[in-house]
Order: sequence, then C-alpha cells, then structure tokens
Amino acid sequence: MTESISPAHAPTPPPPLPPAAAVPLSPSARSNPAHNPPPKIRPRWTRRRLYHTIGNTIIGFFIGLLLTPILMLLSFLFGRFGSPIIAMATMALGPLAYFLLRSAAYHTCAKHPAGPRGICVGLAAGALIPLGYMADLALGGGGDLLSSAVGLLAAAGQSIGGYHGGMKGLINNLGPTAQGVGATCATCGYDMRGIPEMWACPECGDDMRYLRAPGEFEG
Repeated sequence: MTESISPAHAPTPPPPLPPAAAVPLSPSARSNPAHNPPPKIRPRWTRRRLYHTIGNTIIGFFIGLLLTPILMLLSFLFGRFGSPIIAMATMALGPLAYFLLRSAAYHTCAKHPAGPRGICVGLAAGALIPLGYMADLALGGGGDLLSSAVGLLAAAGQSIGGYHGGMKGLINNLGPTAQGVGATCATCGYDMRGIPEMWACPECGDDMRYLRAPGEFEG
C-alpha cells in the first residue's frame, strides 16, 4: 500500500534558473533559426552613406588636387622672393591644411553619413598627383626641396585631418560607439533597434554599435 504524502510535507520544487545573459552570436549560431534576430531591415542610411561617401571622396580628390599645389606654390614664392625665415615658416602650411580639412570634414559628417575613410582616400589621391609631378622634377634636377617638403606635409595633414574630422562629425551624428549597446551597427550601418543588447550584427557579425539611429538625423 502506497503511503500518501500530505501537501505540507511535499518536496519544494527547485527555484527557476536565472535567464542566461545574451552574448554576441557567432555566424554558426546565427544560422540556427531558434536564435535568429528579427527580420532583416535595410535602413536608408546604408545607401545614403554610400552615395555621400562617393560624393565626398570625389570632392576630397579635387580639394587635394588643388590645395596641395597652391600651398607648394606659396612656399616656392616665399622661398624665392622672401627671407629664409619666412621661407622656413611656410612649413606651417602643412599643419594649416590639417586644421582646415579637419573642420571641413567634421561639418560634412555632422550633417551627412559620409565615410571618413573615403574622404581621407580622396584627399590623399588628389594630393599624389602634384607630389608625383614635383618628384619627377626633383629627379630631373629642377625641383624645389622646400616646396616639395611643404607639399608632402600638406598632403599628410589634409588626409589625416579629413579622417579625424570626419570621425568626430560621424560620432556627433550617431553618438559614441560601444560594444553590444546602441541602435546602429558601427561597421555596416545595420539597424540594430529591436535586437537584444550584446547580440552580434546579423549583417556583418560585428558587435560594435553607435548609440543613435540614422533616422534621428535625417533631414
């Protein structure tokens, strides 16, 4: 005969386990339908960023193509007709190019989601043409050493300034980056709203995010 157990002496069920913390998903985990995030959404920003990046890369190319020889010409004229001190002071044109392009790229990326790397590449590519011409003159014995040095400093300054200013402007747009927390993938621009924190981007697999969504600065 089976002995009955009263409710007072019934065994207490074990407490429920705490929910597991969400972790970034690997590509193999994302292929499991049970772990798939919400359906893929392509924000307009991804296409807009491509268009703005191409446009600003072309603009950067022409800026580098024009600004670099202008600064080199100023250095040449000061070196030819000015005192040696004034000629050496033209070396400051390189840092000047940095601050000019840093400010321009900042204001560009603060209003439009252009890629800072594209701006940097465009500026560097445009500056390489006059620099290559001066290098050819120098090899032939007709180049000016001071203006060549100023051109090299200006090319480096404007390219680095364009990248730094663009990154700062972009962060001003979308907020700072953080691992697993935010509304926009920092790598590909995927809309991460509605996807749990610390989950990897279903588009590129990265887990770095910008704080804000692109739609918050659409204009």
